[in-house]
Amino acid sequence: MINRFLDEQFLLELYKSCLVSKSFLEIISRHLKYHFIPEETYKKIFQKIVQDYELQQEVPTIGSLSQHFTNNENVLKILQKIRNTVITEKKDILLKTFEKFLIMLLS
Repeated sequence: MINRFLDEQFLLELYKSCLVSKSFLEIISRHLKYHFIPEETYKKIFQKIVQDYELQQEVPTIGSLSQHFTNNENVLKILQKIRNTVITEKKDILLKTFEKFLIMLLS
């Protein structure tokens, strides 16, 4: 059976990379579909990241996202996980993994 969802740990790294790299966010926002995201909370975060970027042409911060979701405890917990996620400089590995995921779904 093919896994049609992205793993939580992978999403944390993906989101963190989107929040630190405008070019990375542009690539991911073009190809990440909401039905690849397994949980509604993660969907809300990604939707807000993309929405803020499209409106302001700036990558949002975790603080600005936290302020927006101040009344949503589940989102705040995930934002804290994102804040604590360590990403490497090797964002190309994340992109290659994401690309493999997309190819697997399309084949």
